[in-house]
Amino acid sequence: MAVAAPAVVRGVPERSVPVPGHVVAAAAVSVALLPVLVPTGPGNSSPVDVAIGLCIVVTLLWAARSRAVLHLPYGLPMATLIAAGAIAGLAGPFPGLSLLQLGQDVVLLAWCAALASVARTPAALGAIVRAWALSAVAWAAVLVGAYVAGIDLLAGVTAREGVRASLLLGDPNLAATYFCLSILVLGAAGVPTRRVLRWPAFLLVAAALGLTGSNGGLAGLCVGLAVTLAVHVARRSGLVPAIAVAGAIVLAACAVMATVPADAVQRAARDSGVPLLRDSIGRSDASVQQRQTLIDESASLYFQGGLLGWGPRSTKAVLTTQQAAYQKEAHDDYIAAVVERGILGGVGLVLLVCAIGFRVRAVLRSPPAPTFRRALPHTAPLGGAVAAVAALATNEQVLHFRHVWALLALLAAYQLWVAE
Repeated sequence: MAVAAPAVVRGVPERSVPVPGHVVAAAAVSVALLPVLVPTGPGNSSPVDVAIGLCIVVTLLWAARSRAVLHLPYGLPMATLIAAGAIAGLAGPFPGLSLLQLGQDVVLLAWCAALASVARTPAALGAIVRAWALSAVAWAAVLVGAYVAGIDLLAGVTAREGVRASLLLGDPNLAATYFCLSILVLGAAGVPTRRVLRWPAFLLVAAALGLTGSNGGLAGLCVGLAVTLAVHVARRSGLVPAIAVAGAIVLAACAVMATVPADAVQRAARDSGVPLLRDSIGRSDASVQQRQTLIDESASLYFQGGLLGWGPRSTKAVLTTQQAAYQKEAHDDYIAAVVERGILGGVGLVLLVCAIGFRVRAVLRSPPAPTFRRALPHTAPLGGAVAAVAALATNEQVLHFRHVWALLALLAAYQLWVAE
């Protein structure tokens, strides 16, 4: 979907419309500040939202002056999800919570459109990708340094989460998804350009991910790396070797799960005397039980809510009202779509998955245009990142996460401007 603003410059291909430096800088800064979610403000706003709002406004002003076309990727799926949420929210018991979430959906979609529209030149795309990759390394260094130095406020260590770190994201699992995707974006960006610096950068971001103590984040990274490897093998050696590699990975995972008793690993982690192992792997059995309880409660809510659903972000409020055993948000995008937004929400989620799949297909099948190859030298990790998001969506409502929408913007930009 494209929105004219107000017309294309005649005779000039969209890809060739110049993007001013200040517009690119606004987009890059909004991506670089992704982890700055604390302190929170009204309506669950965060400091990074100032940069996101500025990016949207600056992009609109540039488009109006340059007569560039602004594209609205994922417009139809998100319109369906927002319409479903509006209907469910107005009919549900907590319209205020629902309308707040819908407002955030609109802002995230607008920011995604701004990033995708700005990244139409190699310089602009390269600046945005490098801003994410290099800032992730810097934020990882801050987290590791603060954690080692015992600066709990900066490391995001709280009594509620034990020794698990969250930096300035306010939640260890949210921080884990950011660092998980950042590792894959680092691989796509090919930075630092010198290999002697690249591997330490990867290890630093991986260490930050480990300090979050998120089992889901580590699992998502494993999925993303496995898919990245399979895509890489398919490109170099063909489909059959790639299927063999994927099969070997699946068999190895099954063999480990079959031969290594999960309860023994959890018990060893709890008794290890290492607080981070105790608060991550050592608590995994409790996490699984809580997740199963939440799934059961959500299934009950689905049948109670009927075809319309309860309204976006209402799961915790409804469970609290019902005095349920586990009063939390859905923590699962697939469940939340139908429980909170009803049947129409399920349709919207299917449309969104199809829209993402269409763009992933472009990433995996179409090589970058020659002028873009330095800006985005490796594309297999982008496919891996989407696979990681799909896995993470079973543990968290990742469609609320700003860094997930930044990734979706990169996919849209690739399909619009980068693919040959």
